[in-house]
Amino acid sequence: MLIVLTLSSLLFIAVRTFKFVLKPFRWKSIANIPLFAGDLLLLVLIVFQLLNPDFGKMPMPQSIEAQLSLAGLVLAVLGSIFASWARIYMGSTWRTAWDVRGQNKLVTGGPWKFCRHPIYAGSWLFGVGFELALGNWLVFGAIALLIVIVKIARKEEAYLEARFGDHWRQYAKDTPDIIPGIH
Repeated sequence: MLIVLTLSSLLFIAVRTFKFVLKPFRWKSIANIPLFAGDLLLLVLIVFQLLNPDFGKMPMPQSIEAQLSLAGLVLAVLGSIFASWARIYMGSTWRTAWDVRGQNKLVTGGPWKFCRHPIYAGSWLFGVGFELALGNWLVFGAIALLIVIVKIARKEEAYLEARFGDHWRQYAKDTPDIIPGIH
């Protein structure tokens, strides 16, 4: 299980930081600093937990632990794949801090057919699954994280509505928000 969780984590981190590692990173926006720091902190947390899987482990019966670990592993892998697919699908149009220079088209294909925020959805599923697979108390932080993600998504949506107008409004009406299948 730890090997699959490690591989899933590597995929998640590699695709997540692709823009920063393989392309020249410019500190043009102060908004990029917390994003970069957050990615670095996430990497440190993932590596620490993979090297110390018993850290923060919740006490529970072994039968329940095995079932939760398997469910968490599935969620982590699916979340990693979904978030990675979304970033790869956007290709060179992926930006940080709502930077849409040169992007004159609203992305609605690929993973954006299933939800309006597939990177957030996949990242959240990865985080929940990762912590659940390890049986860590941090899984309860996922609720707080979802609240933060929803607040950020609302700000992005206001920006997208101003930028793309009726096209955005129709897309938002037809497409689930963060969790596919839930409008």
